[in-house]
Amino acid sequence: MPDSMSSAAAPSDRHPGVLPDRPHLDHLRRQALDLHRALKRNDAAALQRAAPYRVDAGASLAQAQLVLAREYGFASWPPLVEEVAQRRARAADEAGFVAAWLTWAIGQGDRRPQPERAWALAHTRATAQRDAALVLALACGDLATVQRLLPPSRVHEPLPPLAAPPIAIAAFSGLARVAACRDGVRATVRWLLAHGADANTRLRVPGADPSLPVLYGATAHAGDGDIVRALLGAGADPNDNESLYHATEQADRSILDALVQAGARWPGTNALFRQLDHDDLPGLHQALALGADAHELSPTIGTRPLHHALMRGRGLTFVQALVTAGADPAVHDGHGLSVAWHAQRVGRADVVAWLAAIGHAAPAHDLPSRFLAACAAADEPSARGARGAAPVAGATRPDGPAPAARAGAARTDRFGAADARARLAGVGARAVGRERAQPGGLSR
Repeated sequence: MPDSMSSAAAPSDRHPGVLPDRPHLDHLRRQALDLHRALKRNDAAALQRAAPYRVDAGASLAQAQLVLAREYGFASWPPLVEEVAQRRARAADEAGFVAAWLTWAIGQGDRRPQPERAWALAHTRATAQRDAALVLALACGDLATVQRLLPPSRVHEPLPPLAAPPIAIAAFSGLARVAACRDGVRATVRWLLAHGADANTRLRVPGADPSLPVLYGATAHAGDGDIVRALLGAGADPNDNESLYHATEQADRSILDALVQAGARWPGTNALFRQLDHDDLPGLHQALALGADAHELSPTIGTRPLHHALMRGRGLTFVQALVTAGADPAVHDGHGLSVAWHAQRVGRADVVAWLAAIGHAAPAHDLPSRFLAACAAADEPSARGARGAAPVAGATRPDGPAPAARAGAARTDRFGAADARARLAGVGARAVGRERAQPGGLSR
């Protein structure tokens, strides 16, 4: 019988609705965990709370968090977490406020800056301490305040809470992406460099290790070509093993051009592979025109650009661009697999046909590989043909199938499951292949 008095389902004060002025994330996590456990027990009140969001007793913890977030008026759990962090920042003392604010202004760990949030939060309170006011002015591009608080002789002095030199705070600032701040951040960087700031200094971003060069900050966090060019003009090293790779991610394509013109080298950076993670054909053409090696072997993942392009869901025009730029369509990856094999496995029939037309036909495969390739291409007749050819022997043995026959039967069962998947994909869809081609970005 369901426990109607569980901690997740009892008393109306357990029914969230209005977030406290000073919410605590640990408390919210406990609420979500309590709700998750109650749902697992088929608790009637918990199920009633979850029903409007189509969450039932089979809920995951993430779904319980979704229910809680919706009850508080948020679309999902992450915005609720962000709101908690912002409220706690506003309620903190000045040092705590600045430390929290910087995580939105310059990012934290793998999380990129959230400049619009930082810009809005910056207007919620005044800062009385010189260091706090200076940090906000540097990141927001308030050059007049920077000049008032920072004598040129002190442009190298680190500032709390990150022990960061002023140029690092300005160059890493995501507020360069905010129209109201952009010109000011650029002018602040130029003023600091003009007074001797080191263009090769580094910053330890909260949650990240090791420290990162300011040129990377201007590239990946600020995403601003003007700031990148200012740093390069002041002697920043373009071969920092970070900036070129992340330049391929940016909407401002002048960054990539500036880095290469300043001497950035492609080999060993995986930058072309990162470019191929994006469905951006003009970006690929730019990278190739700037000297990226279309035949490079990745130093970390054992593939070449042609293989990687197909694994990441890129189509025929990308393959043709790489081949035109010098990629060898006959090359095998580090596992001995051909370009045509990769094209077949991700269901790119157009690429398979084009490769065959230029003399690089897909190799003959064993039955499972043929079957999977047909599934990836949503080619039901070929999938059925491969399935039907799978051997199932041993029926005449009085003691049951021989081991080899049992293996064959198991293989046929696997074929049956994948066959159903192929039929669900639908004619003309490449559901299986695209699913295989869309995991997260290239691991460095």
